[in-house]
Amino acid sequence: MECPRCGNQNNDEARFCQICGRSLMDTQILDSPLLRKSNNSGLGIFIGGILISILIVCLALYYSGDYDMFSEEPHITAIKNGAPEAYPDITYGDAFESFFSNPDWTYFESDKGRDIVEFTGGCIYANTEVTATIQFEVDMDTGRAEIVYLGFNDVPQSLLIEYALISKVFEEYN
Repeated sequence: MECPRCGNQNNDEARFCQICGRSLMDTQILDSPLLRKSNNSGLGIFIGGILISILIVCLALYYSGDYDMFSEEPHITAIKNGAPEAYPDITYGDAFESFFSNPDWTYFESDKGRDIVEFTGGCIYANTEVTATIQFEVDMDTGRAEIVYLGFNDVPQSLLIEYALISKVFEEYN
């Protein structure tokens, strides 16, 4: 062990330097692996702890069955995988996500207890960019769904506009 004062090389078990007499016990304690400064930053340990906590919560939720974040909501999946009778080989999901900008799908239960899948996305209507909202009423028992609402910028549209829009979306995808 090297003396911190004079630099003399001493026996590792020595308590005092053989040349200058300085106590080497302080050096042995400070060189102990238990007291050395860690190379790991506190921030790294903190972030690692947070990531492990998030993983534990996610796994607990997944295995408890309360929340399945690894799969899409089944009503949304049913609509996305469905196709209109006029275009049986093209799904709503493929056609809508290709045609509309910023496509977004949500599910909710209406105040009348009906299952609704709502799609929103941007498109051009009458030379103006609008946000289209299309709501599907879904019956999971029968496997049927129908469009029950179309609005542009929250203004309800007619059935004629609905048919024209759906035709345009699927024709452009085709």
